Amino acid sequence: MPIKILSYLSNDRLSSSSINEWLYTVLLVLGIWIFTADDFKSDKAFNARGLVFLILAVCCDASCAVYEEKCFFRVKDPSSVQEVITFSSLWGSCYGVSVLMMSPTLFEAIRFARHHIYVTPFILLSALSGFLSLVLILTVVKLYGATEAEIIKSLRRLCTMLTSFVFFKKHMGMYHIAGIVLVMIGTSRSFKLSQKRV
Repeated sequence: MPIKILSYLSNDRLSSSSINEWLYTVLLVLGIWIFTADDFKSDKAFNARGLVFLILAVCCDASCAVYEEKCFFRVKDPSSVQEVITFSSLWGSCYGVSVLMMSPTLFEAIRFARHHIYVTPFILLSALSGFLSLVLILTVVKLYGATEAEIIKSLRRLCTMLTSFVFFKKHMGMYHIAGIVLVMIGTSRSFKLSQKRV
């Protein structure tokens, strides 16, 4: 929902947003809400502050995708995905190194990595996975738009939650199933509409 509102407010999709797009977006949000309602009802340790932080994180994520689409890819002379990644990686590396250099645990982490050499491949695999994720999402933003990229990210999160049900042998209730069905309907219909646009 935040991505649709931000896209609407930025006037990118003002003319192309149809009632059906808004309806399917509401279906997605309703599906996610129903899915989490089962946890809210059954988990005594549920804390509403976590939900507030989750909403803030989703809004920040949505604003990044809208900004990328509007300022990098929907301009007179658009940037390539490689240019955006290089610029982002440069600033991210500078920030990461500066924080790392000020960290009191830097040398402790180096010692740990030397004594536990098996950790290094996992760190490299994690970095490679993050890089591939960034490339794929930016490519989707460039080719299809911020809304579609956010739908894909939401589906990935849903798959992660479903996987946790398998690994942690958590009970799946009726709210979970109803939420998944609504998310799937909203997602499939949204993609069909976006394919007609492209």
